[in-house]
Amino acid sequence: MRKLIKFSLLLFLGLSLVSFLGAQGKLTGSINGKVVDTEGNPLPGVTVTVEGPALQGKMSFVTTETGSFRFPALPPGSDYQITFELSGFKTVIRKGLNVSVGKTTAVTIQMEMSAIEEEVTVLAESPVVDVKSSKTSVNYSKEFIFNVPMSRDLYDVLNSIPGSVSEGVSYRRTSYISGSSVRGNQYSLDGVTINDPVVMYPMTNINIDVYEEVEFGLSGHPASVGIADGGFINIVTKSGGNEFHGGATFEFYNKDMQVSLLSEEDLEAVGLTKPTGWNSWKDFSLYVGGPIIKDRVWFFTNGRYFTWERDFNHVIWDDTIAQGERVYTLDSAPHKEGNFFGKLTFQLASNVRLMTTYNLTTITEDFYTNRIQNYLDKTATTKWDGETGHTFSAQLNWVVSQNFFVDARVGYIRRWFPIPYSEFAIKDAPRYYDRYWGIYRNNPRFEETYLRKRFNPSVSATLFQDELFGASHEIKFGVEYEATSGNWDWWRANPYIFYFYNGNPYSYATSSYPNRSRIYAYICGSDEGSSVQENTMSRFGAFIQDSVTIKDRLTLNLGARFDTSTGKFPPQHKGATADPYGILTMLAGTQSPFSEYDLPEFNCLTWTNISPRLGFTYDLFGDGKTALKGSYSRYYEYLMIQYYSLANPNYPSTGSWYWFDDNYNQVPDPADSYTLRYLPPDPFTYKLEDEMDTDAKAPYTDEFTIGIERELMKDLSVTFNFMYKKKQRIFEDVNDYGLGKDEAWKGYTPDSPYWEKYEFLDPGDDGLFGTNDDKTSYCYAELANAPSTHYYLMNVPEGHRKYWAFQLIVNKRMSNRWQLLGSIVYSKAYGNIGGSYGSSYGASGNFDTPNAFVEEEGRLDYDRPINIKIQSTVILPYDFVLSGYFNHHSGSPWARTVTVYIPDDPKYKYPATTYGVRTETIGTRRNAPVTTLDLRLEKRFRLGESFTIGGYVDVLNALGRSGYSISSNPGGYIDYSDPSNPTFERFGNYGDISGAYGNRVVKVSLRLTF
Repeated sequence: MRKLIKFSLLLFLGLSLVSFLGAQGKLTGSINGKVVDTEGNPLPGVTVTVEGPALQGKMSFVTTETGSFRFPALPPGSDYQITFELSGFKTVIRKGLNVSVGKTTAVTIQMEMSAIEEEVTVLAESPVVDVKSSKTSVNYSKEFIFNVPMSRDLYDVLNSIPGSVSEGVSYRRTSYISGSSVRGNQYSLDGVTINDPVVMYPMTNINIDVYEEVEFGLSGHPASVGIADGGFINIVTKSGGNEFHGGATFEFYNKDMQVSLLSEEDLEAVGLTKPTGWNSWKDFSLYVGGPIIKDRVWFFTNGRYFTWERDFNHVIWDDTIAQGERVYTLDSAPHKEGNFFGKLTFQLASNVRLMTTYNLTTITEDFYTNRIQNYLDKTATTKWDGETGHTFSAQLNWVVSQNFFVDARVGYIRRWFPIPYSEFAIKDAPRYYDRYWGIYRNNPRFEETYLRKRFNPSVSATLFQDELFGASHEIKFGVEYEATSGNWDWWRANPYIFYFYNGNPYSYATSSYPNRSRIYAYICGSDEGSSVQENTMSRFGAFIQDSVTIKDRLTLNLGARFDTSTGKFPPQHKGATADPYGILTMLAGTQSPFSEYDLPEFNCLTWTNISPRLGFTYDLFGDGKTALKGSYSRYYEYLMIQYYSLANPNYPSTGSWYWFDDNYNQVPDPADSYTLRYLPPDPFTYKLEDEMDTDAKAPYTDEFTIGIERELMKDLSVTFNFMYKKKQRIFEDVNDYGLGKDEAWKGYTPDSPYWEKYEFLDPGDDGLFGTNDDKTSYCYAELANAPSTHYYLMNVPEGHRKYWAFQLIVNKRMSNRWQLLGSIVYSKAYGNIGGSYGSSYGASGNFDTPNAFVEEEGRLDYDRPINIKIQSTVILPYDFVLSGYFNHHSGSPWARTVTVYIPDDPKYKYPATTYGVRTETIGTRRNAPVTTLDLRLEKRFRLGESFTIGGYVDVLNALGRSGYSISSNPGGYIDYSDPSNPTFERFGNYGDISGAYGNRVVKVSLRLTF
């Protein structure tokens, strides 16, 4: 009863301490253990003292009645030493222990009786298997990152972890991890979430020179992890130390250090130049750390300047149309990026530690390279005009006793991101799009700026209680709050987009409508600040988790978290849209989305969820070297601002019309005829409930894992597990015809009464009717009695993603002059909506019409059935160091598509219009597999006891991967506007070789450490 009363009092105290704020990822690890005598009896009263290079001063506790001890909040690091002292026994010193982020290092110490004072030093191996946690994770130490040939960037590190698949967009740093979408990962910097609240990719870049350790959670996330259904990336930064130390690194290569693996003759034959590598690449980083006051105040600081220049292909609009093939020109695009990081660590008392960090990122590009695509004329480009990102965090860690500690944190991030037109854009012109060639000219979509903010305080506590109800308990609990905002300012001087078809301004011409085209108009103001979309989101979260260890063998991890999130539109304004052709009033009316208006505040969505997190770990043989693990977790999706901002009247959108040029002057004017295709909701009669289901619920993922982890030898472990997960209740827009949630099925499903299945003969890959590969395909055509199109945000019951994977992970930390991380992942990702950036923001178009359900169930865009990664370092004689990074994965899946002209029949809403459909499931075809190998050879020179100079050479793409970017979809336009005389025409870009890849790069680098 006394223990129960004591436990209840401690629990009450802990809950009181954290009554207003919650935890994200752990920044620390722990050392737990037991002290016994030579007969295995527990020894209470032993003084246990820990010290190490990563710890300011020393920390001491006394073993309990059961002989147990624990150090619950140790900074990650190596070479920890623990001293065990008890009168009448030999003093034992255990050296060489490693502490990893989020992991428990368990040790058992045996003490011998002695009549005299004696000291025994034990150099035993440090455990590599965590027999308490049921999550699956890998940890990268600073030594591992220091040696492996990767770019000095979070993105490359992220793409190296087991099973991850890069989306291929470096500026967003987005990857698919453990079968999630690219938005399903949580990024934490020193315990503070750094996800962009609007789009969920990282808000800032973090130089690898500041990493002390990175924990990558792959599955089985504990209840303290709140917003990840994919990976949890927990970055813990360096803190300085009691000795001054530092370093500098300079990496460089240019055009002369790259070799094209494609012959000039082959390139000339297909009309291409050599693959566009980097013209130059320079990366300089300098860091220094040490004591301000030994054992009391440490500092660490880093500065980095990173610049590269690269050639990009731009299509030339006029030459492409004149010559009947895409014609490109090369332009150079420089990138300039700066990073600054600073950290102070204070030991306020022997058991109280305070850490503060600041990170600054700045980026400038003359061309915004993320939007430099080979389908853009140079006039259709933007620039990255001086992004700035500020990240601040502070953490207070208070170890009240070895049975109770408290962790309080606060973080603030601000990101300013301007993207105006480049100097080549024609500001006052309409935008042109040629749908035959798929190319743009005159200017980009619009000029824009983004402002994102996140404020995130939290507090958590951990309480340990031994032998309560026959088991040991580690109880974690905490609360957190966040306030976020995302503003998007966008404007155009000329709001129009004109469609062409192979240069013909009548882009949708048929024999019945020879003068028909398509025009769009952006609904925005004409000047900066005239149409700012404003959005906010706040969230409160709390969690509790009890790790119950029974008989030192079985641990049950029983947890749950509570989250409630609310998204809002603050009051906002929009200026009038420019009207250079004098037709907007005729097209949309005197009061329309194109008018000037003011909006009141709207409460958009509230998501409230309870997420169970359950797991077990069983020490199979009782030696701490083999753990059987399993888990069940439910993850509710984060209420990212982009979801409900889609319903904001100020969200970037367009109206669209069929344009009939009655006077054939090739300019839209009031004398012409127009048919409305789509117009966004009228802001003057705007009702939020008409645009989205305000009672919609959070999408969720159920995840199951089972696996085994085994220490095979000193410092080497092998993990084999199976994971299955399913995501449901996808949040997406559909065409509901304004009928609302209950009848939305009439707008987008095959059962709709407003759509008719239209079967047609598909000539197949050869494009010839009457051959063996002809087959019957179908699309859905909209009927004339259909209401006007209206997009509505809701949970789509048919939407889902599924993923299963077998994972084999071999992890050898650096010892005996070598390290290794290897993984083989065999998996399947399938469903009916992908996980890319464009497929996961709520307006992918995936469920806009019944045509989404044609050949719907297939492999997802990130499906890579085989994914093998091996990273290793070997320290050779004479201070040579050899490292390598090998990756092989399956190619991406795809399917043939066609665009069908339906009959010119008045029963259809738009006679002779087109619909695009798949003719087979995604995954029927697959791009070529990818195999890469990067190598590094370094020679280090020691100058005295403190200084080391190293020079290293990286050979990137050592295996010589090369090839061409070919538009290989054998589909095309099938014209049934006259069903008696169908025709087939290949897509205009079929067979186009739009680019080449295949450079081998030699990069030279110098670095100094002291």
